[in-house]
Amino acid sequence: MVLVNAMESEETWIYVFKLLNFEDQLRLSRVSAKLQTIFESRIWRENYEVLQIKCNTDANDFVVANGSGVNRVCLSFEMLQEFLQAYGKRVKHLMVNRMSSPHFKHFTNLKKLSLVDMRLSYAQLREIDKQYFPQLEELHLSCLTEEECEFIEIGKNWSIKRVLQLRPLKRLRLDHEDYVPLKYRHFRRLVTKLNVECLQLKAYIQPDGSIIKADNKVTRPLQLKELDIAASFDACQWSQNFPWFLSNLRNLHSLKIKITPHNITEEILNKIAETCQQLEIFHIHHSSFENISQFPLAHSLRELHLKHCRGLTLNIIEMILNSKTELKKFSCHDADYVGPMEKCLPILNSLEALDVEGVATEKFSMPEQPHGSLRELTWYRQSYFKDHRDILSPLTLTLQQHLHTLNVKEGQIALRILREMKALRKLFMPHPFPLLQWPYIVELLKHSSLLELTIQTPLGASSEKKAKLEVPQQGFAIHIKRLQLPLDLLDEALDFWLDLLKANDQLSLICCKFAPHDMESFLKRLINHPKFPKAIKTMDICCFTVDCNSLRYNYDEMVAHLQRIVTNYYGYEYSDEVFRLILQRGHQNEI
Repeated sequence: MVLVNAMESEETWIYVFKLLNFEDQLRLSRVSAKLQTIFESRIWRENYEVLQIKCNTDANDFVVANGSGVNRVCLSFEMLQEFLQAYGKRVKHLMVNRMSSPHFKHFTNLKKLSLVDMRLSYAQLREIDKQYFPQLEELHLSCLTEEECEFIEIGKNWSIKRVLQLRPLKRLRLDHEDYVPLKYRHFRRLVTKLNVECLQLKAYIQPDGSIIKADNKVTRPLQLKELDIAASFDACQWSQNFPWFLSNLRNLHSLKIKITPHNITEEILNKIAETCQQLEIFHIHHSSFENISQFPLAHSLRELHLKHCRGLTLNIIEMILNSKTELKKFSCHDADYVGPMEKCLPILNSLEALDVEGVATEKFSMPEQPHGSLRELTWYRQSYFKDHRDILSPLTLTLQQHLHTLNVKEGQIALRILREMKALRKLFMPHPFPLLQWPYIVELLKHSSLLELTIQTPLGASSEKKAKLEVPQQGFAIHIKRLQLPLDLLDEALDFWLDLLKANDQLSLICCKFAPHDMESFLKRLINHPKFPKAIKTMDICCFTVDCNSLRYNYDEMVAHLQRIVTNYYGYEYSDEVFRLILQRGHQNEI
């Protein structure tokens, strides 16, 4: 009787659950409704409305995670089936990576589906219709066909008739290795026959000179708001269909476009501005500019982004930054500039974010506050500086009293300049050593308004001999809530960083990049360090939540397991967001 009463106690079951690994916990939770409630409310608080499944093809196992990609669990194929039986009906957004022969029968309430780096047979492709997904609203495919090993293309190996069966579809994204041709008549049917609001097709819309009266006829307002395509704006190629093509763009709020095969001219820019009068976000990429004396923009435009563009001049940048719009954000990356580069560039008072690679940021004449609105700035150095770590004292920064985010790509901003930036909340800076010493870092940590500080991983191994630097010994109270460090900086002053973490309950300490080979030595010193905060019960290691005590007592076994499941870079994203170590009080999935 005592045993029966004990097993009725919720605390007893919690104790039993904690003795088991995740697989056995999941099996136990399916015994009764009571155990399921205990498991989901006290042990594993993931509901998996958003579910990620990634396949480690070398080991033939699978990693499942929530929508933010944390709290990952590694499962065998058999255990994955049990997992899907338990959670499949709850999933509304499914993201699958590198999984062969996916079965969709478990996901009866799916609204969003993403299949990446996979091969689908024609039979599996046909399953993606109203038979399995009558409520599907978003679809992302970056897949090859099983039969021909070719990317999925509308009108080639995926018939437009099948696509149009996805009636509730609102967002469609198809990725390819390069831009693929898409017949205009198929594009027009996608826009007019579906209620689609977003198309990201990585497709070149083939100009069609023939009259397509049936496809051009529209009986209701177009819903298309976001579009990502490549297209020609040569009216001669389109013949009488050019006005119909432009009509597809009329209600766009966001346009990302590669203009081909000809260069971008004023006439093309003017045509886009006149047609897209509701446009707010405009991306131009992999395109060339030619003879631009004016840069017409829609009056509604709030963001302009240029990437991989050729033929840019400082005159073009100046025209953009002095346009008669309320432009809020402007960025330009990986561009090829022509002509003189000595011009000073005044910017719009309305501009809130500026990121122009290839042009020294000091060339921009920024309005003094309160006349300017600049909140986010990416800083690039003068091209004649010999060292990317030169200490800079740009007085223009001291005028930006409302600047919220500063991303320093090259060089180091002088400490006295940073101290005067009283509204600064986020700072991204290059690796400081061997140029700067610890007093700079310590004073930066004491910044009165800074909440997030990220020190970047060094770009490569330095040939310079590292000076012996005096490392701080004792932590202190700071305002920063999120501190991201490279491994070498964390390792060099581990005592100090752990003491700092102990002194600040609100602080999250993040180490990037933290690769599998770093686990063997550094992780063991970290977990057994006398200053390791007792309040930290779990760590996020490469997005897996690891119990600290279990790691201490089963170190070799747990590290070997972690190394095995994260070593396959092709099965997991290779980015700082994955290869990381997070120390914080509370749950790691809040990062």
